[in-house]
Amino acid sequence: MTCLRSLAALLMLVSFGQAPLSADVTIREIVLNNAGDTKPEIERSIFVRGLSMRIDASHGTKHQTTIYDAGAGQIIVLDPGKKRAELLPAAQVASAVELKLPSHRVMTELTATGRSKELLGEPCEEYTFVITAPIGPKSQVLFSLRGSAWIARSGPGLEEYLTFARAADGTGAMIAFANKIASGTRYTAATALATDNIPDALFSVPAGWKTRTKTP
Repeated sequence: MTCLRSLAALLMLVSFGQAPLSADVTIREIVLNNAGDTKPEIERSIFVRGLSMRIDASHGTKHQTTIYDAGAGQIIVLDPGKKRAELLPAAQVASAVELKLPSHRVMTELTATGRSKELLGEPCEEYTFVITAPIGPKSQVLFSLRGSAWIARSGPGLEEYLTFARAADGTGAMIAFANKIASGTRYTAATALATDNIPDALFSVPAGWKTRTKTP
């Protein structure tokens, strides 16, 4: 059984309303994982502009960057140590995930608790969720994710985040989520939110880096 408690859960955010595109958004957050006796802390920065999202994650001396380009249908994984970028066709990645975790066998429940509070200056409502899925494409054994999320229906950056999430549904962070399910507890807390302009360079492969196309 896995418990996931999150202040900013993509699985929840994609459920609310239509929204126009208007600005860039940057989210800073910390992720605490508790699996067994270990409690690793990850610092994560999420940058969203239009149909592109970049996620920088740091854990100690380890750093990982993934860029999701929903417009081009491409996922870019940057390896700073080797100055190399791996390009993955998003449609092929989505198909590979679908084979391992068929979407028609994934069940979700979302329930409002009636509780509300202010987070980062914005009013948020609490929801509990249950996500049930098989451990394999043909398995009858199920695993379950249970937890709660505080969700803002309005505020800076929300419209931009939703616009990207809908365009990338099934090809972006959803895939990373599906591929990294593990036993334990995860707590995600947003620590800062900004709508300042984001440099174009953050969403592209750095000059001089090698690139290779990889198939899942």
